[in-house]
Amino acid sequence: MVLAGTALLLVCVSCCVASALLQIIAWGRHKRPETAVSLRALWNPEGYFDAVGLHQIRLARRLLMVGAAAYLLFGALLLVTPSE
Repeated sequence: MVLAGTALLLVCVSCCVASALLQIIAWGRHKRPETAVSLRALWNPEGYFDAVGLHQIRLARRLLMVGAAAYLLFGALLLVTPSE
């Protein structure tokens, strides 16, 4: 169970880091010139990025969801594992 918990935490952290890198690249290289950095673009990215940036932001959002699911599974694993 310790290995599974460690793996879930590693997945959570790596997904969050990969998502952050994708967002930084998308905002740095693929945003439209007339737009400013905004959190609204994570939920509605169509008006903020070109085609490549749009793909990167959508992938970043999916990675955040996978990381959150791994974190929740880690919490569930802590609850069902008997303490020593």
